[in-house]
This record gives sequence, C-alpha cells and structure tokens, in this order.
Amino acid sequence: MYIVILMYIVATTPKLASGHSSFSKEIPNACLRDALFWKRHVSNRFECETLCLMLRMCQSVNYRTTDRICHINFKKAYDVHSVVLEKGTTYIRDRKNKTSTPCRWGTCKVNEICAVVQRTNKLCLPFDATKDCDNDSGRLIILNTSDKHKRIVRELLENYGGPRYYFQVGGKKEASGDWVWLNGNVIDSTGPHWFPGNPNGDGICMDLMIKNSIDGLNDYSCRSPISFICEILI
Repeated sequence: MYIVILMYIVATTPKLASGHSSFSKEIPNACLRDALFWKRHVSNRFECETLCLMLRMCQSVNYRTTDRICHINFKKAYDVHSVVLEKGTTYIRDRKNKTSTPCRWGTCKVNEICAVVQRTNKLCLPFDATKDCDNDSGRLIILNTSDKHKRIVRELLENYGGPRYYFQVGGKKEASGDWVWLNGNVIDSTGPHWFPGNPNGDGICMDLMIKNSIDGLNDYSCRSPISFICEILI
C-alpha cells in the first residue's frame, strides 16, 4: 500500500537588510505549517527568497536561520494567527516584484534550479524530484490505473485547484521512443489519460497537467522545476 505526498520545492543573515528583501511582509520566530511544497539547504535567506520567486507554486517561505533550511510553501498565512511560534525561523510572504531576478536572463541545465548570489549573479542548484522521493523511501507516483489517476486528480482539484497546474509524475520517454512508468510498464502514447494534443514532443519528462478542470499526462523538457507527487510504501 502506498501513501501519496505532494511536494510543492536566530536573526536574519547580516548582509541582507530588511529594506533589500524581495518580499514585503515577514514574521520573526514564526512559521507556516502544513503548507510545504519543497525544502532544501541554502546559503542564506536571499537564496531562499529567490527560490520562491522562481517557483510558480510558491506563495511564502519559512527560513530557518540555525541550519539555513528553506521551506517553500504552496500557500500563505493571512494574519499572525495562522502561523505558529518557532524560534530561529522567519515566515516571509508577499513578493514585491515577481520578475526582479537575474535568473530571468538565462537558463540552467536539466535537473537544476536557478538561484541568485549577491543579488546580481546567477547560481544553478541541483534539482532532482526522483532523488527527493527516493530519500523519503518512495518514488514519483505511477498513475497506471484509471481509478488511481481519477483519485489523484480529484484530490488535487479539491486542495490545489487553479487555472493551470503541473505535477511531475513517474513516467519518462526512453531512447526507443516508448513512454514507460518507473516500474518498466509501457504507457500507451495514444491512450485516454494524456492531456489533449499530447505527447507533442516537448521533452522526455512527464507531468500531470490540470488546466481549467481538464487533466491529463503531458510531456515536458525537464528544465523547469515543478511540483511533484511522491508515493511511499507503508
């Protein structure tokens, strides 16, 4: 049996004055719970903020200064009563300018995410959804039955519904041209579970695309870090 997990990737660092933050609101010694999309170790708070700027699903962050852990959240708290006390963590929300980052000026390699160093230089960091799932003793989800596909879509629409969302799943295109799940089972490229018009040659990675309540599998280039769904054996 598997459970399904949706992963949505002390004081402030001295070099980062509050006036230079990319966000307009923060609550010291507080964090937002039950909203985690992705987490990683970063060099400083500014790098944490930059990750949020670059990820479409990010609505806020928890930055833990003690070990420089950045929590990317898929939702935000609307008042101080929505967060919990956590010493050494700063809750940050409300972007000032969504596009003010040098990451907009260039691209990173496959399986990398763009971050910023010292406000002007770009840094490419490793991003591997498959490895993140493996680290939790799981795998990227395999939607190999109609019932499982429908249940996951229903859960996503109820909890994360929006005009358009993408969630990486455990399918890929082989050198032979066949699409396969991570367990080796072949995926029918003309089957009913693909989003209309797909696969269309965009790439060798696969996501579950939801657009205006229409859903289906979609091929993409692997270059853009997106939300992903893990399933863990229990």
